[in-house]
Amino acid sequence: MTKPSPLTRQNGYAPPRYRAAQRSSDALLDAGRELLRTRTIDAISVQELCAQAQLTTGAFYGRFSGKDAYVQALLTLAAHDIGLRMQATVARLERGAPDLRGAAAALLGTMRQALRRHEGVLRASLQDPRHRETWAPFKHGGQQLVEQVSPLMLAAAGLPDTPAMRARLRFAFQMAMGTLVNALLNDPGPLRLSSPALDAELAVAVSAYLLAA
Repeated sequence: MTKPSPLTRQNGYAPPRYRAAQRSSDALLDAGRELLRTRTIDAISVQELCAQAQLTTGAFYGRFSGKDAYVQALLTLAAHDIGLRMQATVARLERGAPDLRGAAAALLGTMRQALRRHEGVLRASLQDPRHRETWAPFKHGGQQLVEQVSPLMLAAAGLPDTPAMRARLRFAFQMAMGTLVNALLNDPGPLRLSSPALDAELAVAVSAYLLAA
């Protein structure tokens, strides 16, 4: 059975009924992901999106009510994809017995790679005041993830699962995720979003902070 698309009930989006229409929709979304890697939302016109996708503007407006609905669709798909990737990593960690640093590196590495996969869309939305509120699903997803992995992480650290330790773990991940978002937005270096070494260094920071309690 085909799984329903995250966009099925998206406002301003007309779900395709046929395979050819789905290919056109995918091409338009891929065009936006590519163009937004180096451009802002306002700097890209519908005509450019359609040219990149090799489609007509009629194809665009047959699927999306306008650019705002189009950007929202990109963000909805990004949130869905990131959620799936994070849950797959959590499931893998639950099947094994990782140490604290290994678990932190796996979780933060998956997050870094997922942010990089959607970096243009996420950066453009955060830089545009009209779309900043769409960061809420990512924020809530991150908060839920930390609550979900708290028992695993604290057990790996040999620490008690108490409200105080959970609060400390939340802050450890807040620092790590804040570093990832800063890398996404500002690319300050020395380690960039494209660097796998960032996973290991963030895992060391999370582990050190948590064990310093």
